Amino acid sequence: MSPHGINQNRLIYIDYLRALIFMMLALDHSVHAYAQRWGGLHFITDFDRTVIFDVFYMVSNSIIMPMIFFISGLFVIPSIQKNGAGGFLKNRLVHLGIPFVLGVIFITPLLQYASFHDQEDPMVSYGAYWFEHYFPYNLSASGPFWVLWVLFFYSLILMILYLLFPGLIRGLGALVSKVVKRPILFCISFLMLLIAIASITDLIWGAPWWFRVWWFFSLQGSRFLIQALFFLLGSAVMESGVLHEKEWLQRFASKWFGFFMIAIVMGVAYVGFSLSFIEDGAYDSSFRKALNQKESFETLWTIFIDHSQLSFLRTVLFSGFIFSQFIFYMALGYRFLNHSNSLWRNLSLNTYGIFLLHEVPVIWLQYVLISSSLPLLIKIGVVFIVGVGGTWLIVDKVLRRFKLVRQVLN
Repeated sequence: MSPHGINQNRLIYIDYLRALIFMMLALDHSVHAYAQRWGGLHFITDFDRTVIFDVFYMVSNSIIMPMIFFISGLFVIPSIQKNGAGGFLKNRLVHLGIPFVLGVIFITPLLQYASFHDQEDPMVSYGAYWFEHYFPYNLSASGPFWVLWVLFFYSLILMILYLLFPGLIRGLGALVSKVVKRPILFCISFLMLLIAIASITDLIWGAPWWFRVWWFFSLQGSRFLIQALFFLLGSAVMESGVLHEKEWLQRFASKWFGFFMIAIVMGVAYVGFSLSFIEDGAYDSSFRKALNQKESFETLWTIFIDHSQLSFLRTVLFSGFIFSQFIFYMALGYRFLNHSNSLWRNLSLNTYGIFLLHEVPVIWLQYVLISSSLPLLIKIGVVFIVGVGGTWLIVDKVLRRFKLVRQVLN
């Protein structure tokens, strides 16, 4: 996740691609309140909503985290090799641990208070909310901060595997090096693995549901193993060396428009199917409920046959859409972002700070604009430009002037 590894390896396009993905995330947060169906999952839900932003949410929500975890996984092993296990852990604690602790204490309650103030009790002060509601009952790593603890946990597991079984990572790298040169084999094998993971986790935990792991640590049940898969893939891809094979990358990137068209087709199929059958079983959770009630295998199988086929088909389309977007963005990054640019360089330098802080102004601007009669696009423009752009400006011109902040964000 840290830019230092990217700069050391001269992978400018990965650095800029990471910035692009995080800006997509910021835009996703800026429009989430205005999605007709999925807006209810956001901290703030506006009265003025449209299905157009359901489509945008489903597109961005499917690929953002796989890309973030993939890019983060790229630099774990190189960082361990350079700094040793102790240095790597120290770096992770500074880069992920400090923002996590400060975020859970100071930033997450600001996000939740906006929702509480809007939907439950507008008369409760922030101090009263923090002491009487947030800390005793709602303490959580929501907002961007769940990502930090999961990244740290995955990094720790990968470090242990690498130290105990170094041949395992080298073997995965060698496997990736072979199969990416045989694209049909790579696509089929990885897609089958992705479909299996997505389908099983969706059946067990359900598509939209989060579960608490311990205390305030939560995971989205149907996504965390997908994120782990892409994190491990990132490590294996870096170990394979293919990101430095210019001739192969140029051939791969030259096909970006074809990959784009495949992603469009898969997106239309996934989003269209999911929204069309959302009331008829595309998100059916009967299997999850029966599993929680410890029903017999025969009952579970009957429920799967009778109720879960549409849900299974959605996860198949979802997996295909994730993979097609992943291939497209990797080709897009190398084709168009593989040269130094001052604006992209500044954005990539400040991306992590924007990621950590942007939701506070975004959520509160959405809250303030709920009662506004402004056209919807104007609301979104204000939220994104002022909220995200203002955060970028503050991180770049104010926060990075402090040495400790730079150590955390770099």
